[in-house]
Amino acid sequence: MVYPIEKFIKFVTGAIDIFGEKGAASHTLSRGRRGFEISLELFPDMHRIDKTKPVEKKFEEFVKLYGAAVVASNYIYGDVFTFYEIPEGAAVEIGPCFWCQGLKTEKPICHAQVGFQYGFLHYVMAAK
Repeated sequence: MVYPIEKFIKFVTGAIDIFGEKGAASHTLSRGRRGFEISLELFPDMHRIDKTKPVEKKFEEFVKLYGAAVVASNYIYGDVFTFYEIPEGAAVEIGPCFWCQGLKTEKPICHAQVGFQYGFLHYVMAAK
């Protein structure tokens, strides 16, 4: 099942209206994690990780896979992601966020994207 982006934006807006920015964070974070689970179910080949490799090698594979996901997302949604390696590991910049577009908030609210990335990293690092 594909979840249209417009419905997700309504979910984020509704969660902020009901719970406020701080309260909505846990809800949108969990939706982002669920988004990764759905992507894993729908596109398992996109998430192939050699589970026998040491953590450092799995992280290198994650960087390659996530970089490819960024390219695909930019193709679908326009150039909204910038993904690059930094001394600490890797970083992604999002702007404008296609999930939170048009929302006016006091602080960053991209918890759904953080949840997706957490789900992806957890999958990679926990793979055995």
